[in-house]
Amino acid sequence: MIEACTHALNSDFDPSLFRRWRLQAFYCLTALLGANHYYTKNFETFVRQSRRIDLLAAYGILSAVQQQLGDKQAWR
Repeated sequence: MIEACTHALNSDFDPSLFRRWRLQAFYCLTALLGANHYYTKNFETFVRQSRRIDLLAAYGILSAVQQQLGDKQAWR
């Protein structure tokens, strides 16, 4: 998830790909943390469009989750 976000930040990003990635990332966060977790709620709130600011917010949230869970392989 994080690598896909990094790739999107460093290239032109297709809006339809962004929507699919966003949905997968949201489902992953929900499965790992629950629907009412702080990070899941913030992802839902701040990652809405295929804009650079949304991707930066997603990167920050996913990185924080990765550090919290400590399992780097699960995010690749």
